[in-house]
Amino acid sequence: MALRAWPGSERALAQAAGVPHTTLVRIRSGALGASDDVARALVPVLRQYAKQCTNAADTLLRATVTTERRGRRRQRQEG
Repeated sequence: MALRAWPGSERALAQAAGVPHTTLVRIRSGALGASDDVARALVPVLRQYAKQCTNAADTLLRATVTTERRGRRRQRQEG
């Protein structure tokens, strides 16, 4: 289920999506299926989270590549 991928609290997700917290608790527990309205409310929040994660990963990758390049320069200068 898509809600299990959300690493934050159910309250934070519910607030960001504008749905009741108890609804998400019941959906995650299997006691309730997600209605079309709830699913539509969650989609943009989950997409925004995915975008933020992608941006963070890209930033980390750029920093790692930059650090590796600096290390290579030092090795060349020392060698």
